[in-house]
Amino acid sequence: MKSIMRWFASPCQERSVRRHRSFRPSIDGLESRRVLSTVTVAPGATVSIQADLNTNVLNFAASHLHQKVGGGECAHLANEALRVAGADFVGHDPNNNGDFTWGTLVTTITSGRDSSPAAACRPGDIIQFQNVRLANGWNAAQHTAIVAAVDSHGRPTQVYEQNVGVNGKGPGSGAHDRTDRLDTLAVNANTLTSGTVHIYRAIRRADAAGKVQFSVVNDTTLSQTVTVYFNGQNQGTISLDAFNTAGSYKTAWFSNTGRGSWSIGINGRTVALTNAGGYEVFAANGQTSIRVI
Repeated sequence: MKSIMRWFASPCQERSVRRHRSFRPSIDGLESRRVLSTVTVAPGATVSIQADLNTNVLNFAASHLHQKVGGGECAHLANEALRVAGADFVGHDPNNNGDFTWGTLVTTITSGRDSSPAAACRPGDIIQFQNVRLANGWNAAQHTAIVAAVDSHGRPTQVYEQNVGVNGKGPGSGAHDRTDRLDTLAVNANTLTSGTVHIYRAIRRADAAGKVQFSVVNDTTLSQTVTVYFNGQNQGTISLDAFNTAGSYKTAWFSNTGRGSWSIGINGRTVALTNAGGYEVFAANGQTSIRVI
């Protein structure tokens, strides 16, 4: 019986504020998962169709407005929205510099240049900012956001984002709103004065036999370690920092060539581990436990 787990480091900076390095496992070679919706085609008859990933991503962001998603980092909002939507939910960072890729590239925007001006962005696309400054003074070293609305040219005018500067406090103060919020932000070749913006469209998650991928967040005030089991045997552990930090949320994948069932647990308490599931470490009545979210 062979088990595999892989991780990679991924720094991310928000609005010119340097953040701690966080760790996020990698993911590859998975077979597509279909998210189904139902429409009526005739009286008494229904048919299942593949739901639109962008709509699912957008609905997640809208339904979690003013809530902390994941550990409150900008990328965690995209991770969880994509996970729930049925998409590939790990931001791949091949150069380990916080410049994540989130699916299929729609366009790349720099000052005065749009690589694909005819390719319209859609609400639910993912924006990755790299060393960006806009004409209105907005700036970000590395930042991730979800497109909420677009103009007549298909360029973003509003975004869902988190871990951004609180109104009335400059980026140097370190004060950030670590909850999902809806902001006006015009992103196009005319508003961008420096840096690079990549806009991505989600791709459907792929699955493979024996592989399980998931996210886990620690919502307790102390650091915690969870254990992953296959057929009751320890396959590895994941360390999580305390609540509301970059390291309090992680995505992971594990692989095992045998047949059996997965579980995840802490302090002797376990729950079934399912592919693309989300899990929360929480405290109740003085006890630390874990549950599905």
